[in-house]
Amino acid sequence: MIDYSGSMHGEREQLMRAELSKSVEGLAPGSQFAMIFFSGPAWVAGDKVKVKRLSKDTGEGTGVVTTPRGRDYDWEGAGACEWTPKRSVEKASWLRYSAKAIKESLEIIQSTPLSYGTDWENPLKMAMAMEPPPQIIFFMTDGLMNGRDMEKLTRELGGEAKKKNIVINTVALMEPKAASHMLDLAKRADGVFTVVESGGVSRQVKRVERDGKIKKK
Repeated sequence: MIDYSGSMHGEREQLMRAELSKSVEGLAPGSQFAMIFFSGPAWVAGDKVKVKRLSKDTGEGTGVVTTPRGRDYDWEGAGACEWTPKRSVEKASWLRYSAKAIKESLEIIQSTPLSYGTDWENPLKMAMAMEPPPQIIFFMTDGLMNGRDMEKLTRELGGEAKKKNIVINTVALMEPKAASHMLDLAKRADGVFTVVESGGVSRQVKRVERDGKIKKK
């Protein structure tokens, strides 16, 4: 589950594409995987996405996700970090490991553009709704969802993951703005919180200071 929001530009974007590509290349033969991307809307990797910001003041926006088969899923944003599907949500399917699937996934990782908005809730719910449920979710982002009750959200999402025996590992790119919430979500879902720093060096984080900053070694 990967953040393709506009705030991922610059070095974060380079790190994100490199780390995700490395993960896909490292998959074992016989495994199944899926990639769910998100900005404001959430979509399955390979879909085409058009997102439009309607107001600079309120952050309202609209989005359309179009699948390779031509089906559209419409989204609307009440703010930059609060998006909802207008009707149904796309169902994500599992991909079985093959040379073709890996090649196509790597191409999608590099070619998918960043877009407006940041909403964690929908892609996490989409991933947890897969059949069968995933054993592990890797959730990569850099962003805080301003204006949302993050404690309530991580409690609910972590509880749902725990109920389905899904482990959620959270991964932040460089110094995250939501470190405490990412750590909380990982703990609630029996996962680990990792920060990928400038240059691609990663380290596991077990404690966040009261001011939300990561405790230094």
